Amino acid sequence: MGHSRVRLQEMTLADFPSVHAYASLPACATYQALGPNTEEETYAYIQQVVEEATYEPRSRFVYVICEGTTSVHGIGAVELQIKDPIQAVGEMGYIIHPHYWGRGYATEAAAQLLQIGYSFLRLQRIYATCHPGNKASSSVLEKLGFHYEALLPNHIKRMDGTCSSFLYSLLKEEWQALRGREKDLGFNASSVLSHLLELES
Repeated sequence: MGHSRVRLQEMTLADFPSVHAYASLPACATYQALGPNTEEETYAYIQQVVEEATYEPRSRFVYVICEGTTSVHGIGAVELQIKDPIQAVGEMGYIIHPHYWGRGYATEAAAQLLQIGYSFLRLQRIYATCHPGNKASSSVLEKLGFHYEALLPNHIKRMDGTCSSFLYSLLKEEWQALRGREKDLGFNASSVLSHLLELES
């Protein structure tokens, strides 16, 4: 596969319908700290994302995942937050509408986000956490080359108590060594780079 089946675009208030379509579903809240969302909660979330995109220096980057190269309809989202600008460390997250589960879209979208993090934002380490029961999320991270680091006990506070998380991470040099796997992941790195300035404009 020579090109990505998904495209990333900056999240805006116009994305409310597609974001709420998955954020309001119980299936998407199973392993999350919050949700399912009300309309007010989803709107407040997007408002916060849009506001933080204007901060200088910017530390939060949230993109809607669009299927194909021309569609503007979101099927999920990816997020990268710079947690330590001095040490160049970021945290990555992703979510996909259940209708699109099992198709590899999360892996492709996250791969594009790594390209942004390492090539554009010049991060040195990116980490991610996931619920121990979320085998699909662990699989995405492992396909991307992330290494399991630790179990974080009582890491996330939920409505029904607390839960632990698996911690995964990937160093920039490890990511660079895996660049030859781009075709296996279904995307072309050069095509992602060509969109970076557009994404940040």
